[in-house]
Amino acid sequence: LEEVRYVTNESGGFDGTLEDGTTVVYYEPLPFAVVPPNSGDESAIRMQVVIDNVGKALVDELEALSERPTEPIKLTFRIYLKSDLTVVQNDPTLKLDIMGVVMNNASVTFEAGLMNIRSLPFPSVLYDIDKFPGLYR
Repeated sequence: LEEVRYVTNESGGFDGTLEDGTTVVYYEPLPFAVVPPNSGDESAIRMQVVIDNVGKALVDELEALSERPTEPIKLTFRIYLKSDLTVVQNDPTLKLDIMGVVMNNASVTFEAGLMNIRSLPFPSVLYDIDKFPGLYR
């Protein structure tokens, strides 16, 4: 799937430069609220993103993703100054996994956090002859 970028507190979208300093991408306007991680919580980094008055395009995209439950949804949180859209202020950016999505008639809430690496299967690579032809005998 293609990446989607949104900006809040803007009446229109804007072109912003990514962390590499050369790639310029467009951010679409979409009012949303971010509940940042609690600084006192040492157990996990959790962040909520709430989008009100969700359009049909976003709902359709989320419903399409629900048919592919093994495909991860990622959230990258970048901060720009309105006076300088060429520099990301939080470098390195905060990259989180979407842990859950709650939709109702009025809004969509994303729960994002760091993936618990203890729950990943080991080994995480499936060794088969397509990837490793030397295994064929």
